[in-house]
Amino acid sequence: MAPVEAECGLCTETLWQPVTLPCGETFCQQCLRQWTITKLDEGMERPRCPCGCGRKLDYRLPSVNLLLRTLMEHSHAEQLAEREKEEREQEEPEILGGLSAWQEVAASQDLFVNGRMVVAWGTSGVVLCNHETTHVKCSGVGHGAAELAPGPGKVKFDACLSGSGTFNVSVGEIVPQLPSSFGFKIGQGVVAGLNLMIGDELVVAFGSPGTILAKSTLEGRIVVNFHCTVEGAERKLDVQAFELQPSHELLGGFRAAQRVQATQDILGPGEVVLVQAGTLGTVHSEYSDTRLVVSFESRLDGSPDAVNLCPQSIEPA
Repeated sequence: MAPVEAECGLCTETLWQPVTLPCGETFCQQCLRQWTITKLDEGMERPRCPCGCGRKLDYRLPSVNLLLRTLMEHSHAEQLAEREKEEREQEEPEILGGLSAWQEVAASQDLFVNGRMVVAWGTSGVVLCNHETTHVKCSGVGHGAAELAPGPGKVKFDACLSGSGTFNVSVGEIVPQLPSSFGFKIGQGVVAGLNLMIGDELVVAFGSPGTILAKSTLEGRIVVNFHCTVEGAERKLDVQAFELQPSHELLGGFRAAQRVQATQDILGPGEVVLVQAGTLGTVHSEYSDTRLVVSFESRLDGSPDAVNLCPQSIEPA
């Protein structure tokens, strides 16, 4: 048996791919994942730490402790080589036609159990494991709907209308979530962060609301359904992440593209007046936790640049 300090508290063998929890306890990654799945199957929304400290775990477990893994590769090389061989022999196959365990996903349609919707389209989740049973689907409305029955993949959704949020799903009912580098998620409400053009034609005006549908087939782009285009109808566009902003209330209760006016003279470096009180402008975004970015129709120095300022410096026009 391995020394106590190198043991997993669940399997009591040498730690393999060690994961350290906030309480300081460390377990094998796969052991902790299996513990989490078991507790979710028992109906827990958030399992508690297996060491008995009582802390609730996020089912998105921490990453492997790279420092500890490196140290153990030097001090327990022989035991780890044996563990690696065992783990590879027990490696779980692909899930749902190419997805992998613990991959981030989103519901690609409304999901139902016994005729009642339990998960809404766009809800984020995590693939847990395979579930080798049959699956039955039914027709629906809106983004599409499916009747859930035991299926080949088990997913823990971040939100649900009924149950613990852990359901068995099939191919077509979930899609891979957007890469974290995009900064957005499927189903998220957004607004156009600037005027969106196709050639010389304005298609979607700055500030127009939309919903993220999927990752585009075009490299580095996102499919967004804008609810109101220049023509007045909905339209799907492939856009880049920098062309979007999250759809939420900004500092001071303002929103992107809102028309405002300066309530006082806006000063620049050296106490020089850049914008006179009463000048009209447009809110762009948040500059920091305390300041907004606003472009004004005119600046006394003639610059076209936007200004970052406190929300108290402007009011709705």
